[in-house]
Amino acid sequence: YQYAMNNDGMPTDFEEMTPEEQFIYREAFQKKDNGTLEEGFNRLDTIIKERDREREEELAKLNEQANARELLEQRVRNLVSSKPEDAVQVLRLWLNK
Repeated sequence: YQYAMNNDGMPTDFEEMTPEEQFIYREAFQKKDNGTLEEGFNRLDTIIKERDREREEELAKLNEQANARELLEQRVRNLVSSKPEDAVQVLRLWLNK
């Protein structure tokens, strides 16, 4: 879309692009001809921001899970070093589940 805003014709390597890339360029120049390029650009910007937000949320969730797992591992290590007989009981309970 930005390329279409700044140029009047397709890129020189258009024929070498994937069908998906060609579709995007065609759509951008079609919107430019219709006078709706700015709308399309804003729509794509909104979609990209939404995907980035979802990605950040997923990364935060994964980070939280990793931290919880790390804390659990540390607690198990402490239990094994301080009370090995209790650690064996805990492991047996986990294995039975």
